[in-house]
Amino acid sequence: MNMDIRVQKKEIRSAIRELKRCVDQAWMLQASDTIMSQLESQDLFKAADTVLMYHALPDEVQTAAFLDRWYQSKRILIPLVSGDDLILKVYSPDKVVPGYKGIPEPKALNDKKYVPSKEDFMMIPGTVFDREGNRIGYGKGFYDRYLS
Repeated sequence: MNMDIRVQKKEIRSAIRELKRCVDQAWMLQASDTIMSQLESQDLFKAADTVLMYHALPDEVQTAAFLDRWYQSKRILIPLVSGDDLILKVYSPDKVVPGYKGIPEPKALNDKKYVPSKEDFMMIPGTVFDREGNRIGYGKGFYDRYLS
């Protein structure tokens, strides 16, 4: 990757972080509820048996209520950070522990790893997205590597 692009992405991440500090938490929770309701109304979501989701950081779209609402009726996969990679594991509220950056993730057990198929639904976190759906993540490339 070109150094200018790395610098630009770093500047964008920094500017977005600063803007997020100004967001009211009550508004964030309301907006998160709206976003998750819109997600749940999508035909692709309704048809999916398996959903890749994430446990949110405080300044992201909040996913805890969604996880609690759906983990018994759909297979919800959340990532476990292992080195530079993501390993998807089935979500169960009693089997998560603080992981990378304190984000709740599945316990690192030797149980089955999942590889999503094209029929599965994925919600991917990011720092910022453009109108075409391109994303800038947090800079470690976990999801970029996984999705490639």
